[in-house]
Amino acid sequence: MANSLTPDAVAQVIDLFAEKGTPLSKDQESLVVGLLVDQKADPQSAKPKTAQVMEVFEEHPGVWFSTWEIRDRTGLPADDIRNILRKKKEAAIIISDGKKYKLAPASRIVNPFKIMANSYSIEFPLNIHGHAIISVGDVVIISGWKNCGKTAFLMDVGIINAKRGLTVNYIVTENVQKIGRRYLQWGYTQEEILERITFRDCRDRDYTSIIEPDSLNILDYYNPASGEYHKTAAEIEGMARQLKNGVLVLGIQHARGQAMPRGGELSQELSQLTVLLSEVEAIRTGEMDSRKVGKAKILTIKEPGTIKGGEGKVCQYEVTQHGGRLAQVDSWDYPRKS
Repeated sequence: MANSLTPDAVAQVIDLFAEKGTPLSKDQESLVVGLLVDQKADPQSAKPKTAQVMEVFEEHPGVWFSTWEIRDRTGLPADDIRNILRKKKEAAIIISDGKKYKLAPASRIVNPFKIMANSYSIEFPLNIHGHAIISVGDVVIISGWKNCGKTAFLMDVGIINAKRGLTVNYIVTENVQKIGRRYLQWGYTQEEILERITFRDCRDRDYTSIIEPDSLNILDYYNPASGEYHKTAAEIEGMARQLKNGVLVLGIQHARGQAMPRGGELSQELSQLTVLLSEVEAIRTGEMDSRKVGKAKILTIKEPGTIKGGEGKVCQYEVTQHGGRLAQVDSWDYPRKS
C-alpha cells in the first residue's frame, strides 16, 4: 500500500481528519506528510541501490526484466538502474537480449584452471593418447576407410578405459553381435565385459538422446540416416552439447582419397583430436601366411600432449587374425618421402 501513495492519496488522508471534525494545523499536516513519505521510502530506501536491483533478479532467477519493470519494483531512477545493469552485465552476472535482463545461469561461470587440472585421462590403442590432451566435453573423431579396423579400435578404447575405472557408454549403430563375438575372441568373458561396459542400441540414429553426460561415450559408428552427411557437423555439435564431465569418441567413415572425414572440415573443426585409419593391405610373409597391415595418421590436434609434435605423424599397425585387434608395428614418425 505504501508503494501506491500519490499526492492525491496523501491529501485524502489529511481530509479525513477534517471530516471527523478535527482539522489539522499546518504543522500537523506537515508532520503527516513527512510520516507518509518516510513510510513510502522505508525499508527499501535504507538498502544500497545495487542490492535493491539484484533482489529483483534473485527472487525471480529465470525471469527477464526491463529497466522500467525494475523501476516499478524498486522506485529507483531509471538512470541509476541502467548504470547498475551495465556494470553487472560487464561482470557476466546478468545477461541481456538487448531489451531485457536476467541473471546469468550458473553454468556460464566456469573455472578454466579446474578444467585444466581435471583433463580427462583416456588411453587409446597405438599410444595415441600421448599426443593430445583430452578434457571434459571434448570430441575425438576416429575416421577410417571401410574394413580398416574402426570397430576394433573403438572396442579397445572401451575395454582399456573401463579397466581403468571410467564409466563407458558404448553406442552401437549396426551389427551388435559382432561386438560381443570379437570381445570373446579377444579372450574376455561375457560377464567381464557387461560388468564394465554399458551397450546401447542406436540403430534409430537418435544420437543426441543416447549420450551420457558424464561418461566416456563411444559411438560405433556415426552413420546419418539416408546418408545425409551434410548434417554431420550439426549432429556432432548436438551430441557435444549433451556432454558435461564426459567425452565423446566417435567413429566415422572416411572415403578413400579424401583429405577430410565424411562431413568435411566442419566436423573436423569440432574435434579435439582426429585420427585416420587407412590403407589396410595384406603382406605375404611366407608361402601360406600373410599379415594385414594398416596406417594410422593424426590429422588434427587442438591441444598438444606430452609427446612433441603430433599432427601429420604416421604409424603402422597390424590387424591381428584373432578378432581383428590392432597392434602397433612401429613408432610414430612423420611420413617419409617416397
